Amino acid sequence: MCINNALKRVDLRRSPYNVTEQYPAEVLERRKALEGPRRDGKSTLLVRDNLFIDGRPFMPTSTPPPHLDSDENVPDVDKPVGMCGKLTIVAGHSVPYVDKPVGLCKNSISLQIYSRVVKTDLFCKNDASVSTHDVREQSHLINFHVNEYNITDEALEMIGYTGKNNSTSLGDKTEIKRADNTTQVRNFLQPQNYSAMTKNCSNFIHERGYIDHHLTEVERDFPIAFSIIMFTDIEQSERLLRAIYRPQNYYCIHVDSKTNQTIYDGMSSIASCFDNVFVMSTRFDVQWGTMTNLEPDLLCMKELWNKSTLWKYFINLTGQEFPLRTNYELVRILEAYNGSNDLEGTLKRANRDRWEKAGSPPHNITAIKGAAHIVVNRGFVDFVLHDQRAHDLLNWTRQTYFPDETYFATLNHNPQLGVPGAYLGVPETDDVLKPFMTRFKDWGERECHGKRVRAICIIGTGDLPELAQSKKLFVNKFHQNFHPYGYDCLEELIANRTRDIYLGDLAFDSRYYGTLGFVKNKI
Repeated sequence: MCINNALKRVDLRRSPYNVTEQYPAEVLERRKALEGPRRDGKSTLLVRDNLFIDGRPFMPTSTPPPHLDSDENVPDVDKPVGMCGKLTIVAGHSVPYVDKPVGLCKNSISLQIYSRVVKTDLFCKNDASVSTHDVREQSHLINFHVNEYNITDEALEMIGYTGKNNSTSLGDKTEIKRADNTTQVRNFLQPQNYSAMTKNCSNFIHERGYIDHHLTEVERDFPIAFSIIMFTDIEQSERLLRAIYRPQNYYCIHVDSKTNQTIYDGMSSIASCFDNVFVMSTRFDVQWGTMTNLEPDLLCMKELWNKSTLWKYFINLTGQEFPLRTNYELVRILEAYNGSNDLEGTLKRANRDRWEKAGSPPHNITAIKGAAHIVVNRGFVDFVLHDQRAHDLLNWTRQTYFPDETYFATLNHNPQLGVPGAYLGVPETDDVLKPFMTRFKDWGERECHGKRVRAICIIGTGDLPELAQSKKLFVNKFHQNFHPYGYDCLEELIANRTRDIYLGDLAFDSRYYGTLGFVKNKI
């Protein structure tokens, strides 16, 4: 149907071109498994990439495709794993390559990106529209993987996400509980490990599974700038960097001055392997509720601004957060934002006592309470760095408590300042008119399946089904030694979605984000 619709839109008669289905050779080879059973009169059912013959899962006895390393039991690159459908994590056992999860790969998965002449939007859910928007680089080999997990010799099954963005994820409570009760101590990578691994940058990038290609034209043409503010657990911060890394993006890392020098040196060695990643030499002793929470992001904004004129949005992160969207999905969302900024803001629920000591803000500005987490366009950063009114407001916030929750929110919700992408409506974040999409962060408004630290939910494995369905961009927060399987599975979910995009599944629908109040009511 997709091909027929495409042909209706593009008249290729009397031309040397045609539109056909295209599958990798190994997929066509595996499909031959259908021929024998059908000749024998058996019932066959294909559910996504899972073949059932007479109601029983088909388990091939052949070896993996020749371009994969069969000695390492590399998984079938077309089979969704992790939270996509049923996750079976098995360590210490030999399992068929079609069922082995990405998380147990010792080496990278090599995915061949095939050139396509035409694509159809949203997989022909509506009338097909032909576009070359996401034509791949022909024969470019992409390597990525999720690094090997240290898991006990026990199968952990999680019924949940089916691999499509609009799917309902219920979660198998029994298996989630089993994962929570698995008590083996995880040995995380330490700074000295990274210092050793990065002595050969090519090997480090390959072995750790960094994606060193823009993958799609839309991603190539929409670079993003990130700051990562970290103070502990180098492996967790490095895995965050790996999850969001693309060569067209830019990354500024601030390591707390209280942090051990070995962590700073380890992160610096990681950054030395990339042209677009840098660690700030200026370091702040970050203290809760003070300017030191705001200054690292401001410093990163300045450095990122000077590094490149190409990036279009700035996103600030901490080392204990993780993406809920792939880079492709994130770009599509930011395109839908159309220059608007995604910041929390409230006046009714503001803690006004935080501002009493400072007096009234300058330039008839109304102070607004918000969150420290922001997604802002390049023009917003330009205003912060170069407009005198922004400097005056910054000096005012130095006399306030929790300035990181005041400064950015105030700039975005005072439209008379003319900040690019600022909000024109009433500055009250809610779930309907002006939702805050930047973070999934629970202060007590939902059941936390992990634990609470200073009222914030530290994500546990039982929170994964909700995260898989969430439309938010990033989640806060994880503790490295608490429910590590939750972090593992979320990492694997994002890797699986990314892989599906590599293979041409561009069905992500970003239209919802274009309907949000802060998008419709921006300067």
